[in-house]
Amino acid sequence: MKYSVIIPIYNAAETLHRCLDSLVSQLREDTELLLVNDGSTDASLEICDEYAARFPQIRLFSKENGGVSSARNLGLQQAQGEYVLFVDSDDAVDKNYFTVLDSALRDEPALLMFGVQLVGGKRKEGRASLSRDFFCQNSECVSALAGALRRQEFNLITTKAFRRDVIESNLIRFEECLDIGEDKVFSLSYAVQINQVRGISDKLYLLSMDGRDSLSRKKRDDLVDSVLLEHRLLLDSLQESDLPEAEKAVYSHAIQYSFYRSAYTVCKKARQYASPAAARRSTDDILRAYANNPQFRPRGLACRTIALPIRLRWVNVVNVIVSFFLKGSDK
Repeated sequence: MKYSVIIPIYNAAETLHRCLDSLVSQLREDTELLLVNDGSTDASLEICDEYAARFPQIRLFSKENGGVSSARNLGLQQAQGEYVLFVDSDDAVDKNYFTVLDSALRDEPALLMFGVQLVGGKRKEGRASLSRDFFCQNSECVSALAGALRRQEFNLITTKAFRRDVIESNLIRFEECLDIGEDKVFSLSYAVQINQVRGISDKLYLLSMDGRDSLSRKKRDDLVDSVLLEHRLLLDSLQESDLPEAEKAVYSHAIQYSFYRSAYTVCKKARQYASPAAARRSTDDILRAYANNPQFRPRGLACRTIALPIRLRWVNVVNVIVSFFLKGSDK
């Protein structure tokens, strides 16, 4: 088995046909689709049953609702392929998905990163996509992956192919305590175990933007705590690795940058559903929460620059940056 494609499914009846059709139209004998029904209450399970009955390469698993991370972890337990990929049930893949993967993986890199195409919706910015093809290993690999973390290319697990033997030998799983940032933590936990990566600019993953605008405006009272936990887990993954200290420092600088960069996005979210006065109070609370994390010490000019208004709790400066420089961007 060459590919295991893990698809977590929760109440996805409206989009599931589109997702699965994009995969089964190019399905091969060396590929398995692992459908993990995460306690859906709509017609998702019936749709899964329909496809599983038609295609022997599809394996269906059902569980009580536990979130996307627990569903993906169940898929990892069952996967048999040489490479593991993830697809979300509201998205789809390019018609040449497996053909391009075959070519890019011919020399068996430890990690493959590929591009993303935005489909539908109003927002067309804020998602990073690879602009060039590259291959690197050893110390160059560390620099490339740390750069990917800084550029938010770790935010999507669905634009990567992972070797299953690396995942299993290092017991890498999704953090089920997270409901945001789980992709980034998994990607870093994997990255610190490898010394070879290939990137291709082909936009193999079709990310649906339908409905994401309204979702991004949903109020989350626990957003600050979730993002802070995400970055603590990133640091934990790095410190628990066996990397040389010099390479840990490279990744650490990228995590620090991600940490302070995320503060602006959290402040931006707070402004979406609050009056100006309430937004100012929220921003001050958010900056206080970030400033009370001494383990995150900014390194390098770029990181120090974005960290300064946060550490000094310059609410007005942060609000100006959020208003004029972060339009449409994501964490």
